Amino acid sequence: MEYSLMMNSESSALSSLLRVDREGTVRNVEPLLGLEGKYQFAIIARDGKHNGASATIFLTILPASKCQPTFPATVQDVVYVNENEFPGSVLAQFTAEVSSSDCQLTYAIWNGTKYVNETELFMIEPTTGELKAKVSFDCEEQDRHAVREFCIAVKCRRLPKFPKTAEYFVDGHLRRIFVIHKPYIDSFLREIVRTVL
Repeated sequence: MEYSLMMNSESSALSSLLRVDREGTVRNVEPLLGLEGKYQFAIIARDGKHNGASATIFLTILPASKCQPTFPATVQDVVYVNENEFPGSVLAQFTAEVSSSDCQLTYAIWNGTKYVNETELFMIEPTTGELKAKVSFDCEEQDRHAVREFCIAVKCRRLPKFPKTAEYFVDGHLRRIFVIHKPYIDSFLREIVRTVL
């Protein structure tokens, strides 16, 4: 199944800012700053054998609020995790900043398709920002793991932000696990999985 977007004259400003993936999920690839308002466009689905079907999407872009959260530039860069650390151990503590104490923050992991509180290897406390191990890493059992990039997202009043990414790997020789945080560069993060050689 293939999906595509069809814009009209009123929604043409969004044509380079929105993308639809092969599962039919529409996401923005750039911040939608200055585009507050109501838009209407179509999504087309084709399976290669038929003409396809279409549906109308009504999109309302709300103005950014004072509660837009950010992570400080001084966030911890490297976290060392002992081998055989017990599941539930705290690996890192994330603290976001907002302009008002009235703002409520929620921490989540962006797994490439949606916000989640846990993945196969990690879990995060939604209210405290504590990143915890979900499993015990054992170098004798497996001395190499795939590197997976993911995003620690902080949401406030349904306004997501993607300021930091993280990598982890296990090295049998060094006998320790690195969780490396680096500045978020791309405006849209797609999950990347690659093998550590």
